[in-house]
Amino acid sequence: MRFNRIASNVYIILLETTQILTMKINQLFIFVFFALLNYGHSLGQNIVLSGDTIEIELEGTYRGDIQWQFSKDSINWTNIKDQTSPTLKDVIHEEGYFRAQVSSCVSNYFSKACYIEVININNEDYKKNLEPIFKLNDLKWCNIPVPKGYRQSQTHPSIIYNREGWNGYNVWLATTPYPSTDAFYENPCIYYSNYENNILNTNFHSISTNPIDKIDIRGSGYNADPDIFLDGTALYCIEKKQLTSDRKYHYMIQSSLNGQEWTTPKELFNSNLTGCEMVSPAIIKYKNKYRIYGAYSDALKENGIFHNLIILESNSLQNPNFKLINKPEFKLKGSIELWHLDLFEYNNILYMVLCGKNTNFSTTFLSTYLAYSVDYTNFHIFPRPLFSDIYSYRPSAFVDNQGKLNLLISTMDAKHKVFSIDGNEIGYTSSSFSKLIQSLNK
Repeated sequence: MRFNRIASNVYIILLETTQILTMKINQLFIFVFFALLNYGHSLGQNIVLSGDTIEIELEGTYRGDIQWQFSKDSINWTNIKDQTSPTLKDVIHEEGYFRAQVSSCVSNYFSKACYIEVININNEDYKKNLEPIFKLNDLKWCNIPVPKGYRQSQTHPSIIYNREGWNGYNVWLATTPYPSTDAFYENPCIYYSNYENNILNTNFHSISTNPIDKIDIRGSGYNADPDIFLDGTALYCIEKKQLTSDRKYHYMIQSSLNGQEWTTPKELFNSNLTGCEMVSPAIIKYKNKYRIYGAYSDALKENGIFHNLIILESNSLQNPNFKLINKPEFKLKGSIELWHLDLFEYNNILYMVLCGKNTNFSTTFLSTYLAYSVDYTNFHIFPRPLFSDIYSYRPSAFVDNQGKLNLLISTMDAKHKVFSIDGNEIGYTSSSFSKLIQSLNK
């Protein structure tokens, strides 16, 4: 049996990629082939919106006449009118169980029942599930100066917190200015501050050598998406670089022992993609190896989609040899289309903060979400946004030793200017992380 969403006025949520199951029914093997759908429920439920057209296809070897049936309770079944082909295709308004009856002169067989839940878009519980955790008034705006000669505009934050401190400060931050979306100035910059008494000082100080990398000739490419990582005595910064000379996307790395002086960027990995970008690298240390998580995505485009996550791994950062090891699953792909991401760890779980668009409602508007991975490979995203009051970009976060989430959200809204000339701002908010997870799980 195959369960797919086909064209409708409202998109449904795709939890994971198609799976193949095999079952034996009275000596008859039928292959069950379906996409699992979810809206914050347990795995294995198929959930659509009222008015969607569904398609359930019976596959495998069988003999006899087919009759599709429906039941509200899986006990009392009724035949579905005019549905006698191997594929059931129908507009659905009522939730319940679907199955196929195969009748022959010898006996009758039934496929495994497939339960489909139907959500009304006007349902109040559904609307509540999409209410963001944080509102615009919850954000405190960060004062982050740009290099001399740049117009004030900040995005792409990457924040780290080290309780013991590093070179006199326990908070370090990377950003890129992005004045009026001019990529010539989209260069990685480093800042520092302190986190004291569970309060982040949102007035950041610039190092003297910003930007730490730049494009010398306008139109020759651009830098973007910096991510910083403290390993021992060295602070590392990785970034995405795109060069018009080779039309490739490059992940680059550079390091500093004092936060002020930085090595020349060195390539870690490159990809010659067509149809999407390699974006937003984020680095962690996992089982004594270094991992970079990135995204293949063109979700920023109208009707563009997130293609997949990638994981690169290396034994060393000083002598990096990153290799592609996996393309993990990202659940709810198909509704939440990921664009940019950052990572943090807490209680042996890897969390991802990301910006993405909910295609149930918009083809371009980006909101902030949280996802998690228990196995550090496959991620599940919470469908309820962290922030969606205005257009948001790459977020970053850490959880302190008291279990408090500290979240940076970059926003892009020309109607909301605080420090910037264009509405590209970075806001800060915080919350008990355990209470946040409870709210997302409701």
